[in-house]
Amino acid sequence: KVVGPVVSAVTSLVFMLLVSFHLSLSGRKMLAGFPKLLPPAYVPEITDLFERIQDVWTSFLRGQFALMAIIGVMVWLGNAILGNRYAPILGLISGVLEIIPNLGPALALIPGVGMALLFGSSHFAMSNVTFALIVLIFYLLVQVVENQLIVPYVLGGELEVPPLVVIIGIMVGGAVAGILGVLLAVPIMATGREIFVYLYDKILEPPVDEMPLEKEPSFLDSIGDRIRSLRLPFGQRAEPLPPAEGGTGGTG
Repeated sequence: KVVGPVVSAVTSLVFMLLVSFHLSLSGRKMLAGFPKLLPPAYVPEITDLFERIQDVWTSFLRGQFALMAIIGVMVWLGNAILGNRYAPILGLISGVLEIIPNLGPALALIPGVGMALLFGSSHFAMSNVTFALIVLIFYLLVQVVENQLIVPYVLGGELEVPPLVVIIGIMVGGAVAGILGVLLAVPIMATGREIFVYLYDKILEPPVDEMPLEKEPSFLDSIGDRIRSLRLPFGQRAEPLPPAEGGTGGTG
């Protein structure tokens, strides 16, 4: 019941990180081949859409690493203030396990509480059991702050998604697809937003037969443009034409 979901979540995360990494490196090369598969009239807008989607997933990856760093530092400082042993290692464990939604913080709690039970506090005089309860409360508070503030504002800020929408999306993603749905809910919502905006703009775009057509220049217009291009500034004389080859150099 524990190993199966953990292995599944880690495998999905590694796959997602690899895809995001390769998109960041070779995304533009992939886009360069798409115009051959599209009608010429749609190439610029489809290319722009794919670039925006690529930016969404790159921003999500950047936000995920920022989240791991923030949680790791919080857990490290909290354990150091409370006097728990090996606080830097506990912070590192919490930061790494942050890649597993929901289950990661629970797994990170186990070594923290275990250290408190075994060694107690190095700063405060209290029993190991009491100290372990305090450490447990601290980890729960970190998880509450993470779910209510850090995740919505860090991931939502990177992807320009409102925090309330992030919370609702994570709940819906977890109910539909479990751990993978929680992990990918935010970037999927941001990707859907970009696709919706593109389709909405296409719906509002006037039909081809209603779009204004460029007026073809008439014969008289072309002559007028030619004459206007030959006008010289006031007071400036036209220079004589160069002599023809083999001629005497005079003017005819």
